[in-house]
Amino acid sequence: MNDATHALPLHLFAEHTNDVFFVLDLSTGRHLYVSPAFESLFGVPSQRVIEDPQAWLECVHPDDRLEMNSAATRQHGDAGQLFADAHAYRVVRPDGSLRWVRSRKFLVEKTTLLAGIVEDVTDLMQARESLRGKERKLRHIEEISPVMLYTFGPSQGMPGTGVTYMSANVRRIMGYPPEDFASSGFWAERVHPEDAARVFNALEKALHQDCLSQEYRFRHADGSWRWMHDELRMVRDAQGRPEEFIGCWRDITESVQAQKHKEQQRLAEQALHEVEGQLHHAQKMESLGRLAGGIAHDFNNVLTIIMWYSEFLLARNDEVLAVRPELEEIHRAAERAAALTRKLTAFSRRQVLAPRVVSLKDVVIQALACWAACSARTWRLSLALTKISPTCWPIPDRWSRCWSTSPSMRGTPCRRVAALPSKPSSRKSTTGATPFHRAAGFD
Repeated sequence: MNDATHALPLHLFAEHTNDVFFVLDLSTGRHLYVSPAFESLFGVPSQRVIEDPQAWLECVHPDDRLEMNSAATRQHGDAGQLFADAHAYRVVRPDGSLRWVRSRKFLVEKTTLLAGIVEDVTDLMQARESLRGKERKLRHIEEISPVMLYTFGPSQGMPGTGVTYMSANVRRIMGYPPEDFASSGFWAERVHPEDAARVFNALEKALHQDCLSQEYRFRHADGSWRWMHDELRMVRDAQGRPEEFIGCWRDITESVQAQKHKEQQRLAEQALHEVEGQLHHAQKMESLGRLAGGIAHDFNNVLTIIMWYSEFLLARNDEVLAVRPELEEIHRAAERAAALTRKLTAFSRRQVLAPRVVSLKDVVIQALACWAACSARTWRLSLALTKISPTCWPIPDRWSRCWSTSPSMRGTPCRRVAALPSKPSSRKSTTGATPFHRAAGFD
């Protein structure tokens, strides 16, 4: 080490650092001093660099030598100034391994000497390269992902006042450039008017809930409305203060439309099932109608004989006077049975039902007379008919069987009477008894 280098304080600490210190004489182009750390970093003894000025350049990666030469011959600044144009380059060690180094230089005042420091930045450069690789991967994921990512600050209140970041795939999905969402009001103006109040109220509550998930319609760049699923999370700092909102945005229009189509299909299937049930019922009723028509035809054959003989006997007044009430009841019962066959015929669609005016009083008396003929004699029944309308518009055959089909008189009258108490009961009549009442056993 010569006198010039002894004048510098480098020798006090250069021997004990991992960084390389060097002194270059610009007038001769030779290195006056290179610290021992050069060998551990470059793999070449520092004395060789002092003896051969080209030894340093030979250690530099061939692709970086041109840039290093340009930096070495570049005009330097004032003495004592640390140059801002410090650059990094690769070093090829004798074993073939690569190291990244960064060089910083400054002029020594009132001399032609250039002093510098070379530090190992391999870990830093590898970390930067790894980060760049991850950023490239993230960009590729964003380009193919159906989910759009965005951020905005809590002081802005909602995305409508300016998004700080929007992923690039928003251009492919929604047709807008990412930078458009940074404009104040851009997002809020494109929320569907029917959803705006609900969406904005939910966003205001998100400051206290730290999370939010909602669905709403948003206008696409082509003017159509898209259903969006928006999920939001708040990031807080170490003190718990709101720092940033991070959200993900997804177009669910196809899912919503598929759900609506599925519901419409379900309703259509339900309607089809109901129609099939109605058709099955109609077919069953048609079969029953055919059966009823056949029964009515056979029943009419029997009733014809009963009605003909009863009419024949009633025509012989003197001979049947003692049993005339019974014959009249037989004839009326046959007429009611004939009416029943007419209903069966109508049920089988062979006859049209035609309502006509009838006397409700007569219908009730006929029904109760038949019932009384079959009942026990241990009790009495008084009938009040003063408030019954004299006429009505039913189908008479239906009224004639109401007494046997009502919940209180369903079944055979004789079976019902067996359950009645043996003690006679009575009810005061508001009308006088007719001869027909007395013949049937009523007071």
